Amino acid sequence: MPGAIHQFIARKVNHLIETQLVTIKETSNGPTKQLIQDIEQLASRRIQLYGASNHCESDGQFLLKGSYFPGVVPEMAYSEGFISLQTKAEDLIVGSSGHTQLVIGLETGNKQSYKSRLGDQILFD
Repeated sequence: MPGAIHQFIARKVNHLIETQLVTIKETSNGPTKQLIQDIEQLASRRIQLYGASNHCESDGQFLLKGSYFPGVVPEMAYSEGFISLQTKAEDLIVGSSGHTQLVIGLETGNKQSYKSRLGDQILFD
């Protein structure tokens, strides 16, 4: 279960992508506007991939209306490592037979914490 920080970052990233799509739609020609109108932003949901029990739960997704698989999936890695994020991206793309074309992976966790006190920085391992 993702923590509060993970969920906050996921919501912000999804909102930023959606804001960019609105800007593109407002400044584009007819065919591009139509394509952008057909993109839906969904919150996290379980995606059943090809394979008996192969599934994935993404942090967000953007798909064309009428599609089952999302075309773009933003995925945050706050507590898990980059290798885990990379594996999840591969699983999404391969498990959807290429219908998922882009996974935006963001590693947001920091292995080190800093505490500031009166201008001093103390490094905690």
